[in-house]
Amino acid sequence: VVFKALKDLNVERIMGDFYPRPQRMLGMREGGRWFPTVPGKATPKFKVLAGIEGLTDLTDTEKTNLRAKRGNTYELVTAGTAFFWEGTVFSTSYNFLDVTRNADWSVDNLSKILLEIFVGNDIVPFTPLGITMMEQGMTQFGGLAEDQGVFAAGWVVEVPVFEDIELVDKTDRNLRSLKISGVTQGAIHKAVPVDIVLSF
Repeated sequence: VVFKALKDLNVERIMGDFYPRPQRMLGMREGGRWFPTVPGKATPKFKVLAGIEGLTDLTDTEKTNLRAKRGNTYELVTAGTAFFWEGTVFSTSYNFLDVTRNADWSVDNLSKILLEIFVGNDIVPFTPLGITMMEQGMTQFGGLAEDQGVFAAGWVVEVPVFEDIELVDKTDRNLRSLKISGVTQGAIHKAVPVDIVLSF
């Protein structure tokens, strides 16, 4: 019921974990294992956790229902190996917690780069030169995001043409329509089916 309610609310920053022994604190263990990783460099899925047993008694129907509600758990997959499934959040905007964290990382780092331009210059003129300065900052961020593993290659920066900017925006000193578009690098979580061809 709780998972369905959170899914209906499209909650972006909460992973719902199912584990029948709450004293094992699955969510805390997963957070302790994954949150110290670097944004863009890790996904919550497949993390092996110390001090907790993988579930072995979930039926296929229970697993299907749990995944449909965007829930996560810790399962024994092969003999002696358990890991965390799936790393999903209740929102389907970004689907996975690592993508949500990468989006937050992007907002934070782009904001800092643009702020450094304002603080590091006595003035950013509302001229083609000033627009170029902002464009360079966004391009710097795009390269950083690609190196970080947040963006795949091929991101694009868009800035307005000076002659097209409305007088009201110039008066308000607001440079609108700055945009950087990139495809999230994401992560591979499945490789099914795999074809095996044997020959002599």
